Amino acid sequence: MAGGAPTAAALRRRTNGSPAKHGNGATNGSHKNGKTGKTAPRRRGLVIAGVAIITVLLRGLNTPGAAIYGKNNKATAALLRSAKAFRGAKRRGPLTGVDAELLLQASQALIPAFDSYGPLLSRAARADLTGNVRKLRKAGMGPGVRDVGTVVLDDPDYTHVHGPTMALFWLNRILQQVAATFEELLKTDAADVVKSATKAYLRTTAPYNLAWQRRVGKLLLKVTPNRENLIRCYGQPDFAHLAPVFEQWLRDSRATREAIDEFYRQRPAIAPKVRWKGKSLGN
Repeated sequence: MAGGAPTAAALRRRTNGSPAKHGNGATNGSHKNGKTGKTAPRRRGLVIAGVAIITVLLRGLNTPGAAIYGKNNKATAALLRSAKAFRGAKRRGPLTGVDAELLLQASQALIPAFDSYGPLLSRAARADLTGNVRKLRKAGMGPGVRDVGTVVLDDPDYTHVHGPTMALFWLNRILQQVAATFEELLKTDAADVVKSATKAYLRTTAPYNLAWQRRVGKLLLKVTPNRENLIRCYGQPDFAHLAPVFEQWLRDSRATREAIDEFYRQRPAIAPKVRWKGKSLGN
């Protein structure tokens, strides 16, 4: 949302033939095959150059959806529907207290908002967000699972890229990136959307990415709609009308997002390691 769409993981699936431990944003960038290891930097350089060209070309083509004012707009309705599911998702529990089905519903409900940003960000969001939801359902999360943490603790291989441990971690990174983007946009009446989205990415997801993945991620965020088009995406007349929608989603999702983060903080052995601690946009 507002550039909170995950990007690096979607690219990895196209460029990294075999998943590494702690995948979905924390691949180790190395291969046992010597030949592959020698050519990997060159391939990554070509990928970055290719993404830069594509980003420039698509900047003008990645147009947002038509304006439909009021709460019946698909993007605004998506955020409100997601917020409603989040309100019921956080309950008391010894691990996270997060209901699996409501978490997945709240996450999946965001897709129409991503769709309104144009085809490029829509595809990236569908690849990452929906992909992680699908992995979690395959692992057994859904109706009847009262705490998502129970499925993670039953994971036989917490490093597996398609397992529930990694899927839940990266789904929550997506949600935290969306939240951080909204928070940046709400700071001032003239916050730049691309800068806000980039700061949010660097704060939430980039620490678990490799250097080349961070460069690609920042490039892809440049196709985020500008402030005027973002307001248009949500069918609102101005940001003053859009801000309460963002604030409601932030408020209703906060307990769930923080509970999942805390679950991994208490269990560092199963979480992807931090690979980068920089704060500058230029890093």
